[in-house]
Order: sequence, then C-alpha cells, then structure tokens
Amino acid sequence: MKKIVRFFQKELNSCNENKAEIENEIHRAGLDIEFVRKTKKQIISESDSTCNIFYANGNDVTFVTREISSLKQKEEDLTNFISNKKTELEKIQKRIDSISEMISECDKINYIDKSVVQDVNIIQIQEAERQRIARDIHDSIVQKLVALIHKSEFAMRVVDSDPLRAKLEIDVINKIVRECIDELREIISNLRPMSLDDLGLEITLRRNIAQICNTTDMRIDLNYNVIDAVNIEPIVAVTVLRIIQELCSNAIKYSKGSEINIKISSQDNSLNISFEDDGVGFLGFDDNSISNNTNSGFGLPILKERVKLLNGCIEFGKNSENKGARYDIQIPFHKEEK
Repeated sequence: MKKIVRFFQKELNSCNENKAEIENEIHRAGLDIEFVRKTKKQIISESDSTCNIFYANGNDVTFVTREISSLKQKEEDLTNFISNKKTELEKIQKRIDSISEMISECDKINYIDKSVVQDVNIIQIQEAERQRIARDIHDSIVQKLVALIHKSEFAMRVVDSDPLRAKLEIDVINKIVRECIDELREIISNLRPMSLDDLGLEITLRRNIAQICNTTDMRIDLNYNVIDAVNIEPIVAVTVLRIIQELCSNAIKYSKGSEINIKISSQDNSLNISFEDDGVGFLGFDDNSISNNTNSGFGLPILKERVKLLNGCIEFGKNSENKGARYDIQIPFHKEEK
C-alpha cells in the first residue's frame, strides 16, 4: 500500500508542478498583453507628433501601420495562448482533485507514510519559492528589458535625423538599466542576504527591521540576546530572518496596530522567538489565511512547515494583554540528524 501511496504522491507532485508552470505562463502572457496594448497606444500617440519630423521620405505612416498590425497580431496570439492554457489548467485541476481524493482515502485508514508527507511539504515549499522568484523577475526585470529594446530601436532610427531626441532616449535607457540592477540586487538579497555570512544574524535582522520601519508607521522593537550566535546553522539563521520578515509584514498589513515587539534569545541549544503586536487580533496558520502578497513571499503556512522541518515548534494566540497576536517559536541551533 505504501508503494501505491508513493505513486499517487509522485503523480500529485508532477501535476502540481505542471499546474504552477501553466499558471506562470498565463500570468506572463497576461502581462505581455498589457505591455503590447501600452506599446500600441504609445506608438499611435507618438506618430502624429514625432514621425513626420523624423521620416522625410513619407514612409512613417507605413511604418506605424505595420508596427500596429504586428502588435495586434501578437495580442491575438497571446489571447489564444491564454485560452488554450486555461483549458489545460482545468484538466490538470480535475486530475489533482481526483488524486487528492484517493490520497485522502488512504489517509483515513492510516496508510500514509509520514516521511512521504514531509517530502511533499519540502517540494511544495521549493515550488512556491521558485514561482515567487519567476514572477519577481518576469513582472519587473523582463518587462523593463523589453522596454529597453523598443527604446534602443527608436534611438537608432532617429539618431541621424534628431540627435537630441536620440540622446534623451539613451538617458531613459540608462535609467531603466539602473532600475534593473537595483531590482536584481533586491531579488538576490531576498534569496539569501550576504550580510548573514559577513555580519551575522543580529546585524542582518536590525538592518531588515530598519528597512521595514521606513515603509510603515508602526514602531518595531527588537530585543536580541543570543549567547551562542556563532554556532547557529546557516539554514536556521535564514529561517529566523524569514520568520521575522513574514510576521512583520502580516502585522503591518492586517493587525491595524501601532507597535511590534520582538524578542530573540537562546536557551538549551535553541533559539526562542517571541513576536507580539497590539493589533485587532490573531490571524493564525489556517490554510485559508495564506498571505499571498508579502514582501518575502514566505506565507504563514509555509513558515510553519519550515519550522517543523527544522524540528522546531510554534505556539500562537493573543498577547499578554489579551489583544493582538502573539507567536512563540523555538528552533534548535542545529538541525538534528535523521
């Protein structure tokens, strides 16, 4: 029976990966359609004011018409692509539901191997992170690079007839390139802040909290008292950083409070994290309360799973004044050998 369950789990993982890939393709195609529409609108608006100046041979109208026709065709192709992908998505979702029902039946009669479930959780976490990174890159950097292509082509066409306009376009290109570099650095920092290795967990946490404070009116107080900080495993340090980022993000967005208190201490070879806010109440780790739009992309249910994978534990409820949310998290310094 375990072999059957493993087979179902493998099929479910494959379906979920395909589903995530198709959802990303639909998302990217939707963004591409928006970009095509904006480009088409921009070409139409600029044709009257600029093209007659730049093209003395009278071919500007033909060029604009050809460009608009090409963009319309691309928009139609993207629309058809999205429609086909949505059909695929419906079929995959039906298969996922069917496999999930079979696994659920096995679960009811206690046939599921806990190690298999843990492997599935790890894969889900990895896929969620991959999906977030892919969207971050496509939604920002890829769109800017496409804009760079259009800007550079336009500058090449007008460099002889209007050098001043070409220079202005190059200035815009330089600005976009700088923005791409800044966004890439931010993505790299979100993957793994280099300051964790260079400066340690405490300084990295304080820097992140300072950055968060610049985006909110909530006051965030950090009390850090870890004695054996040198021996903290890298994976534990990254997880602690993600925990603080996610809980701060949720408190800022949903708690409607004015203050956050964070205490991090060490005891018996473990890190103890206490997080409190003075907001309206507790959100919890319900699967239906996943926070999808956080800065870290590290939803609360996934956070809970990662803490468990590090042999840690979480307790949550109202704070000491019986209002707002409180999270008490304990994570061993070292991940135990399996």
